[in-house]
Amino acid sequence: MTFFAQPFPPMDRLLFMRSILLMCGLAWLVQDSCAQSREVVFTSFPADSVTHLTLEAPDSIVVRTWHNSAIFVESEIVLSGCASHILRHAVESGRYALQARREGTRLSVVAQSNDRGGFNTPRGYCEEKVLHRIFIPADFAPDEAGGWIRTEEKSRTTINY
Repeated sequence: MTFFAQPFPPMDRLLFMRSILLMCGLAWLVQDSCAQSREVVFTSFPADSVTHLTLEAPDSIVVRTWHNSAIFVESEIVLSGCASHILRHAVESGRYALQARREGTRLSVVAQSNDRGGFNTPRGYCEEKVLHRIFIPADFAPDEAGGWIRTEEKSRTTINY
């Protein structure tokens, strides 16, 4: 045997390459099961005649004003340790949906489900984080009860040019 002899006989090299390709293929197939899945869901509610607004959700909420007459909600959902199809099913089943409850000129934006914090799957625990960015018309101001009240009466339409 010389110093520059081949480390594997030809048949062993073929077996080694096949096993490397098989491991790469399996890693590619399983990569989704441990990934962090993220989805953004958009919702809007008309707020033309609304004078008082309350927001109720068990998630993190960021409120921003914008120059429009509608309420726009951007919900960012992140699941850690779950496959993407689990997130799609949770979104489609309404786990993160927001509903508008209207009583006269009062509007409450409420989470359809208050069950948060994560859930168990056959492959383990999935941690969930939900952030709602809520854009409300600029003529709303915070009130002392934790809601929002419209400060001035204007002619409002849902379509802004």
